[in-house]
Amino acid sequence: MAHNPWRDSVQRGLAPVSLGLLLAGCITIGLEVLTDWINILLCLVVFGLLMKTKINPSLLIFGCCHPRLAHVPCSGAICDKVI
Repeated sequence: MAHNPWRDSVQRGLAPVSLGLLLAGCITIGLEVLTDWINILLCLVVFGLLMKTKINPSLLIFGCCHPRLAHVPCSGAICDKVI
């Protein structure tokens, strides 16, 4: 399959499609999430860390999901263990 002449053409043709879908998803999520200055600052810090370091993105996602960072009211036994 690697030497198929159609492979390169299809791969080059699908690159703009995949980038467009990725951009559309980012814009849709961004419009819902970036509603106040704290979320915008948090997104900028995470973006900066991803661009400057080789930190695993899943660590940043789990860190941002912490109830105190996410401004989620938390009560009960589960939140006592997390916080």
